[in-house]
Amino acid sequence: MKRFVFSLASVLRFKRRCKWLAEARQQQAAMALQQARAEMEKMTEQVRQACARLQGRLGKPQDSATWLAVYRQFDVLEQALQSDRQKVERTGQEFEQAQTQRQRANLEVEALLILRQRKWQEHQRVQQRAEQQFLDELGLERWRIARASRRGQDTGEVVSP
Repeated sequence: MKRFVFSLASVLRFKRRCKWLAEARQQQAAMALQQARAEMEKMTEQVRQACARLQGRLGKPQDSATWLAVYRQFDVLEQALQSDRQKVERTGQEFEQAQTQRQRANLEVEALLILRQRKWQEHQRVQQRAEQQFLDELGLERWRIARASRRGQDTGEVVSP
């Protein structure tokens, strides 16, 4: 019986590795996105706290140096928050790209697995046909021998297989 060999087995192994790498990249991108969101939330909380402190000072006399310091603090917080938002956006795009690559790798592996299954089924059909043909030929040969031996018995001849 002929052994089944999938001609694209090396491609399948390669694509499985690519799938594994794509999954790892997606996990890394998800962690980076989660970290960026946490940093942005932390910065947002700092802005909230600064606003709460500022509200406590409203209506009270303050010198210009204090207001200048408050303004600079809010300017720094605004820039940091904007930077964090950009980082979240960038890491979100990277996550989406990684997810797309993982989905493409999954699709490629799945297509190769389906192709391998079809080739295996075709191999099985060919093997079954070959086995049936062999059995048919064997049965026909036995039938011929039996027929010849019956003819030989009718005529008294000795027939050897």
